[in-house]
Amino acid sequence: MKKVFVAFFAVMIVLLAGCNSVKNTQVCNFGAENAKIRTGFFVDKGSSGGGVFQVARLLHYSPQLDVTLLDGKDIRNNALDKLDLLVIPGGSSATQFKMMGKSGAAKVRAFVKKGGNYVGVCAGFHCTLNRPDRIALLPYVYINGTSGLQGRLMIEISEKGAKTLNVAPGRYQVQYSKGPISKSGKSVAGANADVLGVYKNSVGLPGRKHYDFTDHPAILFGNHGKGKVAATSFHPEVHVANYCIFNGMVYAVTGKKIVQNFPEKNYRPVRVALYVGHTAGKERIRRMLELDRHPELDVNIISGVSDGILDHCDVFISMAANSKSFGEFVTKYKPIFRNFMDRGGKIIAAGSGVKAFEKHHNLIAHPDGKSFVDAALNSK
Repeated sequence: MKKVFVAFFAVMIVLLAGCNSVKNTQVCNFGAENAKIRTGFFVDKGSSGGGVFQVARLLHYSPQLDVTLLDGKDIRNNALDKLDLLVIPGGSSATQFKMMGKSGAAKVRAFVKKGGNYVGVCAGFHCTLNRPDRIALLPYVYINGTSGLQGRLMIEISEKGAKTLNVAPGRYQVQYSKGPISKSGKSVAGANADVLGVYKNSVGLPGRKHYDFTDHPAILFGNHGKGKVAATSFHPEVHVANYCIFNGMVYAVTGKKIVQNFPEKNYRPVRVALYVGHTAGKERIRRMLELDRHPELDVNIISGVSDGILDHCDVFISMAANSKSFGEFVTKYKPIFRNFMDRGGKIIAAGSGVKAFEKHHNLIAHPDGKSFVDAALNSK
């Protein structure tokens, strides 16, 4: 028994010595497998539309991720040095590139080249394409004249793509919104890419030109230096059935599965229509999450009010918006807003949104930069 104790004691000394050794830090970091993926989410101008807020929800409700909101200045100031993953959502890739600037784009390339990972959606896909006014991570090029429309399209994910993304192979119906259509093109040093999924149909209005996207890339996956890149030219964040594809992109580049833990809602929550317009930004993302996390508030993120959306809501919230464009928006849908308020619906507006609704009853003016939670709860 004494010999066993001595042997055990000797082994423990060796283990403890190893844990104090710099060389063995990785081996003795028992929590490394559960370490969160340090994730940067680019929400500067150019990251626009409701999809940005939906991506924000997928990221922030994934306990496997530690999310930091980024703008172009953050990227230029070396914020990527502390991250494992960069996510760029939909919007305008030209504006996204402009906000980060050539130096910021160069820092993104360096981040991925050294082993950082990249996930892109729609505009984020366009940013990966090889052209001088984009980040240029992959050897694919943009095809001019094949975008500009939107609708539900069919894609097909190959067996290889399914394995890479950890999803079932086959066809998926996805939301396409003016996304980039690409083809294999001029090489990028140290980069390669595979097509994991392709489009299987065309898009276009009746009586007008149709754009045939058949067999053009819908999902790209590749390497740029030591880092991995995955991107979709459609929006997997829009419909619940496609969340697995977004999660699959994170899995493809990091090797870790993410699963969203969405907040539970009470039986009769206040139903909120949160109008996000065409801009995101750090402040708007934070205000959305404050509302969305509250169990008494059921938030529907919207970019418009057609199709009966307000028929199922108690409160319409508008964060600060461009006064001219928002005023035109309110005027255009004046009958819908009138019906909404006639049945008791409340409008909470901040900034220039107050002016757009100043002649409407049931308006609650809200100060800029403040949480909307209490106003929404007290509105019913």
